[in-house]
Amino acid sequence: MTDQLLRSIGMNVQVDSMDWNTLLARRNRSIPVSEGGWSIAWGVWSNLDLMSPIVNLDLDGRGTRGYIGWAESPEIERLRDAFAFETDPVKQQAIATTLQRLSNEEAFSIPLGDYKAVTGHRSNVRGVVADQFLVFWNMELA
Repeated sequence: MTDQLLRSIGMNVQVDSMDWNTLLARRNRSIPVSEGGWSIAWGVWSNLDLMSPIVNLDLDGRGTRGYIGWAESPEIERLRDAFAFETDPVKQQAIATTLQRLSNEEAFSIPLGDYKAVTGHRSNVRGVVADQFLVFWNMELA
């Protein structure tokens, strides 16, 4: 699907299939594509990965010290720190809103798709965490 989307907007696409270890090794090298580097690494995040600016790797602005892609933004990092140390939820929300706007303006990540995991459970099970991955904390029998 990503291949088709990128081709439809005129991009030259080469899709490489590989095992996970090869992908991890290749994705950690910041070299040109012509030398074995990459320009898009497709991945999947769960709600748990994105729920806070503190843990959301799509907002990592530390450059070469940060997550793959090596996006650099001192302002994003300043806002992430401010969010982490702020205790007032209203102020945290304002910081998160500014972070979201800035990350969109700087194109830190570009979602190319979405999916929804369908889950089910018995009616006497409460506290189910709705996420793309099944987690067992917080559950109890009614």
